[in-house]
Amino acid sequence: MMTPLPYIVIFGFSTPFIILAIAFANGWIKAPLIR
Repeated sequence: MMTPLPYIVIFGFSTPFIILAIAFANGWIKAPLIR
């Protein structure tokens, strides 16, 4: 069985953006920047 390498690359590349989006929505980034 072949490993879905493209899917792993896409998932690994898009994960940081998803984390940043969630952090920005929760206000984890705004608070430190204001202070």
